[in-house]
Amino acid sequence: MKFLFTYIFLLTISTGLFAQIKEKNKSRIELRDSDQDGVIDSKDNCPETPPNTIVDSFGCVSKTVNQLDSDKDGIPDYQDSCAQLPGIANLQGCPDYDGDGIADPFDKCPKQAGTIALAGCPDRDNDGISDEDDKCPDAFGLSYLSGCMDSDGDQIADQLDDCPNRQGKLSNKGCPEIDKELSKILLEAQVAIQFSPGSSKISSKSSVFMQKLIEVMQKNQDMKFSIYCFTQESKVTSKNDELAMNRAAEIEAFLISKGVYSKRLSFKSYHKSDRTLTPIKGINNQTIIEPKFINP
Repeated sequence: MKFLFTYIFLLTISTGLFAQIKEKNKSRIELRDSDQDGVIDSKDNCPETPPNTIVDSFGCVSKTVNQLDSDKDGIPDYQDSCAQLPGIANLQGCPDYDGDGIADPFDKCPKQAGTIALAGCPDRDNDGISDEDDKCPDAFGLSYLSGCMDSDGDQIADQLDDCPNRQGKLSNKGCPEIDKELSKILLEAQVAIQFSPGSSKISSKSSVFMQKLIEVMQKNQDMKFSIYCFTQESKVTSKNDELAMNRAAEIEAFLISKGVYSKRLSFKSYHKSDRTLTPIKGINNQTIIEPKFINP
C-alpha cells in the first residue's frame, strides 16, 4: 500500500512538471519572430520580410515609410549610407571601386587597392608606409627615413648615402671620416706635384712627395682616387685642356707602375664646373686628387 501511495505521488509531480514545460514551450512558439521584424509569427501576415525592412503592425512592408532605392542597388535608401551611389550590402550600400573592402567615402586611395591599416592606400613593399608617402616604395624601409633603407644603420637613407654599407656622418655624405694623414697628403698634392714646363712629365722635384703619396694610397686600400689637373686658373683652351689631361694621365700611369691597383684610379682635366673640388686660389698648374670610399 505504501508503494502505491509513493507511485501516485511521483506520478502527480511528474505530470505537473510536464505540463509546466509544455506551457513554456508553447509560450516560446507563440513569441517566435522568424524574420526579426518585431512582429511575432502568430500575428505576422508577412513572416518572411527581408532583414531590417520597416514593417507595419501586421509584419508587412510599411506603406507609410519611404523605402525607395534611389541608386537601384537593391538596398533601400533608409538603409543605404550612399543612397545616390550604387553599392554593396556589406558596405551599407556604398561602392568600393578598387575592391579592397573599404568603402570609397572612407578610402584615401579609392582607385588603388590598399589595406585597412593605411585607410585603403597601397603599400607595395609592405613596410607599413603607404606608397604615396614612401620615398622608396619598392624597397622595404624605415618610417623615420620615409620608407627608405639604411643598410649601415647610420640614420642616413641609402639613396642619400655615398657609403651605404659603411657608417658615417651626414656632414660627410654618410661616409666615415677620411684618414687625417691621407687628407694632409692630398691637400699637399695640389702644390707638391710639379711638371716640366709645357710638358706632362713629372718633375724630379716631386719624387719624394710621390713616394709619400704612393705609401698613403696603399695604406688606404678601401679608397679610390680621381685625379684632376689644370694648367692655368683663368685660361681654359683646347691646348691647355689637352696638357692638363696628359698630366693627369701621367700621374695615374706613374702610380700604377708603383703598385697602385688601376681600378682604384681615374683621371680627367679640371674645369671650373667641377664645383665639388676646391683648388688653392691663385696657384696655377695644380693637381687635385679626390678620394672616395669603395663600397663593399
